[in-house]
Amino acid sequence: MAYTVHQEQCGAIHVHELDPERGQFVRLRNTSPDSEVAIGGWTLRLECDGVTSAFKFPAKTVLAPLAEATVWSSDAGVAHNPPADYVSKTKACGQGENIRVRLVDGSDKEMASRHMQLDRTKLAAVRAGKRMRRGGAESSDRCSVM
Repeated sequence: MAYTVHQEQCGAIHVHELDPERGQFVRLRNTSPDSEVAIGGWTLRLECDGVTSAFKFPAKTVLAPLAEATVWSSDAGVAHNPPADYVSKTKACGQGENIRVRLVDGSDKEMASRHMQLDRTKLAAVRAGKRMRRGGAESSDRCSVM
């Protein structure tokens, strides 16, 4: 990917993955191998190029050891299926250049965050690499009659 990523966590829960291409999901993971973590009442805040949305976990939500929970946008076409899948009331933010996710507890203390910033230098390198591969495949697949 052509993003620079910065991630922090305070405790066992971290922002494991998010969808920078379509903005349809954020995935959290409990990194503890032996402790469950109660995240009921915690809020997942997503800011994508200045547009903010939030999802508050139901009161009794618990993440088992090494478990994941994914919060999907309302337009992702995924069914609400706790404790693994939650569907937000907001739509996907689409592809963003500056994406920040924050997980805060009930007292607004930041427990985990992930910030992804589009790196135009990496993006140019990725695009150049794709052109080279695509150009090479096209030239070797061509037929000509002389």
